[in-house]
Amino acid sequence: MSGTGATNRKGLQENAPNLVKLFRGQVEKNKNLAGKDLSAEERASYLKDAHLLERYIASVPTLQLIAPTLAVKQKLTLKRGSRTIEILHPGRGHTPADLVVHLPQEGILITGDLVVRPVPLIGSTSLPADYSATLERLLALKPKIIVPGHGAVLREDLYVRQMVRLLNSIRQQTEAAVGRGETLEQATKSVNLEEFRQLFAGDSQNRSFIFQNYVTAPGVAAAFRQASAR
Repeated sequence: MSGTGATNRKGLQENAPNLVKLFRGQVEKNKNLAGKDLSAEERASYLKDAHLLERYIASVPTLQLIAPTLAVKQKLTLKRGSRTIEILHPGRGHTPADLVVHLPQEGILITGDLVVRPVPLIGSTSLPADYSATLERLLALKPKIIVPGHGAVLREDLYVRQMVRLLNSIRQQTEAAVGRGETLEQATKSVNLEEFRQLFAGDSQNRSFIFQNYVTAPGVAAAFRQASAR
C-alpha cells in the first residue's frame, strides 16, 4: 500500500482524466482501441470504465488510507461469535502476496484477483510458474461458493480448473521456448493460447482484446522472466 500501491495510485490519479477522455472519445468515434468498429459490448464496457474512473477521481481527495497492523505468513484465524474466518496466503499467483478469505463452516472462499472472470487477470505482476499450484490449493478447500476479485459469484469449481489448465499451458510452453533459446519476442509468437482464448473469450471482440492484453502478453512475459531466472 505504501510502496507499489502508492506509485500505482499516483499514476492512476494522473492518468485517469486522460483515460476518461480516451474511452468517451472512442465511443463518439464508434471505434475500439484496436481501430475496429465498436461492438455493443465494447460500447457498454467503455462507458462503464469512464464512469468508474470519474467516480475514482471524485473520491480520491477524501480517501483515507489505513495501513494494516497484522502480517499474515500463511494463515490467520479470526473468531466472530461462532463464525471462523481464515485469512490465508495459499502461495504466489497474481502477485507474490495474494491473500484469500475462507469461511470454512459456510464453504465460502473470497479469492481477490487470484480468480477473475469472465477473462482471467494474469497481468504483469503474476508468477505463472507458481499460479496453478496456488489455485489447486484453493480447490483443495472444496468451497461451495467462490467470490472472485471481479465478475459473478461461482457456485462450482469448473472455471477455476480451466484457469489451472491455462496457467499450466503458459508455464509449459514458455519454459519450452526458453529451453530452445528463444527471446521474449520469439516466445510471445510461439506460445499458442488460441484454445484458451476461445474458451474464455469466444466470439467476443471485447473479451478477446482483454485476453490478449491481460493474459497472453503479460502472462508469457511473466513466465519468461521466471523461466529465465532459473
